[in-house]
Amino acid sequence: MKILALSRYRYTDEDLSRAAHVLVTGGVVAFPTDTVYGLAVNARNPSAVARLYRLKGRDPAKPLIAFLRHPQELGQWVPRLPLYAQALINEYWPGPLTLVLPAREGTVPPSVLSHTFCLGVRAPSHPVARALVRQTPCLLATTSANVSGSPPTGSSQTVARYFGGRLDVLVEGPPPLLGQPSTVIDATTSGPRLLRRGYVSFDHVLRIARQSHRVLWVVGQRDQRDRNEASIAALVQRFDPALASRSCFVPIDSHRSASSASVSPNTDPGGLSRAPEAQSTLPTAPLLQSATLILTETGRQADHICSSYPWAASRTYALEVFAGIAADRTSLEPAIAGQVLACLRRLTSL
Repeated sequence: MKILALSRYRYTDEDLSRAAHVLVTGGVVAFPTDTVYGLAVNARNPSAVARLYRLKGRDPAKPLIAFLRHPQELGQWVPRLPLYAQALINEYWPGPLTLVLPAREGTVPPSVLSHTFCLGVRAPSHPVARALVRQTPCLLATTSANVSGSPPTGSSQTVARYFGGRLDVLVEGPPPLLGQPSTVIDATTSGPRLLRRGYVSFDHVLRIARQSHRVLWVVGQRDQRDRNEASIAALVQRFDPALASRSCFVPIDSHRSASSASVSPNTDPGGLSRAPEAQSTLPTAPLLQSATLILTETGRQADHICSSYPWAASRTYALEVFAGIAADRTSLEPAIAGQVLACLRRLTSL
């Protein structure tokens, strides 16, 4: 077993290149995370995954957890997010919360896939864990660095005692600060369900999930934009003033190419906010990241956003799709009003 000793205060991503190479070539690496010490292998290497299960004495029916470089990467593995799951991600990632979500068909390695075709995933906040994930080009399958039946640990010495020389690399660096495993939440249902207690209180998870969603209303139809926006704003304000205070409008022209112009929301006296024109053809990435739900007037606008920001696809819908109704093409404004009301009713039921 090689010990990779990092300075507690000064190290770079390149310092972890040796551990990353070991992972790519099928080895097992122990490393500090924000919660406890963890073990990682290449999720697409069946022999490495099998070896990890043998080392821990872990039940093969228990899937491993995938570590992500950043929250935006989630769209590669998960087709759709419940709205409350996006709120939890905004609140806790990177950090000690694992979400179990339906996996995108054909993309997720079996090592991190449950028998119900779900994926457990989180983005760690520990600088060593984040650097290791950045340096490793493959998806990492992870678990706590303890023998099954023994308690997780935040000590590299205890990890060495658990596994002796059977690991390929033991990374010694800044120790885990939290000392408890991540909380695991089933996010495949209409509301969060606790699978494993951990550092994050389930009561706090429920409180975040129950809060009103942050909705980004994308308005277009250049010749009718102001009228449509006014109609939507009035409906949102009348239906749910609290939701109106967490809503933002942004214009989009799906007939033009993407722009990187900055867009910052301005709040009006009624509580609704509007992103100024700013000559931008798309909402900016920070604005999209702040929203738990992105609703567009047309399917073309939704496609335009998803093609430019693939990571936003899991929370971007055309009004008629999210509402589950067909648009009345003969009378645009009433059709939009009906779709918005249906969307608002659905939002209050989630």
